Amino acid sequence: MKESLFNPGTGGGGDIPMDDDQLMRFISKEITDGSSYELMILIKSNDKIWRWMHIPVTANIICFLWNSKKDVKELRKDFKSIYSLYTQMVIYVWKRLEDER
Repeated sequence: MKESLFNPGTGGGGDIPMDDDQLMRFISKEITDGSSYELMILIKSNDKIWRWMHIPVTANIICFLWNSKKDVKELRKDFKSIYSLYTQMVIYVWKRLEDER
């Protein structure tokens, strides 16, 4: 059976927020191009970002943006607030929808 990072109530994962080990495993699974270490350095360099990343939805958004942009300088701008991260995600989704038309 495939191991799940999300398994609420069992103590085996899925806790909200994620612990450090769960977060590292999540990033390693989501960032498959070998740049997960670079993302980890970026998020650990800012205490606020590090705390945000332990929330699964936020971790997913940051990994998604990382996979789609690959521009660390641009991502640093996005990390100013949760609002800016969500805004970047919304912009990306709208652009994708427009491209599909």
